[in-house]
Amino acid sequence: MTKHPLRSSPTHELHFVSWNVHDMRLKEEGLKSTLPEFLDIVAQGDIFCLQETKEPVKIAGFRCFNSNRISSRSGGVCIGVKNEISRGVTKLNVAHKCEDIVAVKLKKSYFNIPDDIVVINTYDSPLNSSFKKSNADESTTLDKLSLILQQLSPSTKVVLLGDFNARIGTESDVEEPHFDPHSLASSDSSLPSLPPKRSSKDRKINSSCRKFLDFIKSSGLTILNGRTLGDIFGEWTCLKYNGCSVVDYICTSGDLFDNVKTLEVGKFSPLSDHFPLNMRLDLGRSNEIQRIEIPQFEDAPLSFKWKTSPHPEESSGALFVEVQTKSEFVA
Repeated sequence: MTKHPLRSSPTHELHFVSWNVHDMRLKEEGLKSTLPEFLDIVAQGDIFCLQETKEPVKIAGFRCFNSNRISSRSGGVCIGVKNEISRGVTKLNVAHKCEDIVAVKLKKSYFNIPDDIVVINTYDSPLNSSFKKSNADESTTLDKLSLILQQLSPSTKVVLLGDFNARIGTESDVEEPHFDPHSLASSDSSLPSLPPKRSSKDRKINSSCRKFLDFIKSSGLTILNGRTLGDIFGEWTCLKYNGCSVVDYICTSGDLFDNVKTLEVGKFSPLSDHFPLNMRLDLGRSNEIQRIEIPQFEDAPLSFKWKTSPHPEESSGALFVEVQTKSEFVA
């Protein structure tokens, strides 16, 4: 057997699509995977992650990894990988099995990257769902996710996608660093690096908010929604009869955040009450932080001095503002 060649491009990019499809089967049309509109959304990615499939998914041109509930026709998750790159992807065997989680590993040897990347697709049912109530004695989906992350090598990077049914508003998802400013040895000492503040059009929180945020913080993950190019305002991800919400997220390891090029919430489709999420990940970008010297500016004056121009023939009698400040223009 010949060994596959390494990916030669240092800037190779992967396109992820994450979408709660709200059942793969329509009552009249049958399987959504036969509809051009559905394929136009899903098949544009190199890797797609579907939630609430409710049955195994098969799509031509993709190798699909499914996980479905045995006792209920609800939930269901699937990761689809384009055939062209499927040799570099293996299903992750986890010790803590959960029907609502499916994970694959992107092998560093195939993609020519420093570390393996584990992609985890998750559907976490609402707290008031019949499935959650009937399984109240079992470990939660987030508990099982935590156990899966704990079994990974410290160098492994993570991409977590899915519908978590958690409305978190603009609550902080970042564990604030604790450090002593007096212990900094010099002015060029490295300070803890934090991601940009997260925005969201959804200002409400629900009962799943705190547990989800605690999970994110304890796992060292960063939510991309609302702080990434393409979604700086935190667009709605779910549209139902009683309003909109943000419950679908894509998260990455903190040291993978700089490799994310864009995150965009796609157009609404009548095939689901959730919007698809599109994320582009640059596998060739360095994770080293480039420190930029930021010039120091002084506040502009609170008062202005109005006077006529010293060259009336040039200004035609117009007035101009003379701003008295020590700040200098930066080219």
